Amino acid sequence: LQEALASNRRLEAKNETVILSAQRSEKKWEDLLREKAELLERLQVENDSRIEEVTVLRTAWNILREELGQRGEEVDSVQATQEALIRGLARREQLEALVKERDARLLALQREHTDLCERFSEETRTRKALFNRVQELQGNIRVYCRVR
Repeated sequence: LQEALASNRRLEAKNETVILSAQRSEKKWEDLLREKAELLERLQVENDSRIEEVTVLRTAWNILREELGQRGEEVDSVQATQEALIRGLARREQLEALVKERDARLLALQREHTDLCERFSEETRTRKALFNRVQELQGNIRVYCRVR
């Protein structure tokens, strides 16, 4: 009987040790579960924050994409204007070359006109001098013919 009591005491001591170990394990698991729950809660809050950030960034992305499309249209418009200006500039250069050519021709014609006017004046003076001489000779001939 004493052996049974001693065995029973040993079993009870072992049982208490197992119970204490189980209680410690249970406390560890509860602490670990609490830590994991807190971690999960922090991660959910962080996830919600990140979701809000992604939403804001998507909105900004869409706005930027729209602005990029508008800027692309503006760039196309500026390029078209630039091409028109380049064509206008080329046409202007052509016209300037034509004006220079016409100015040179006009200058040459003015010189020729001046030369012709001078020659005409000279010819007119020569013609008048010859005419006067002819008139004088005719007058002399008449006078000569009257005397006889």
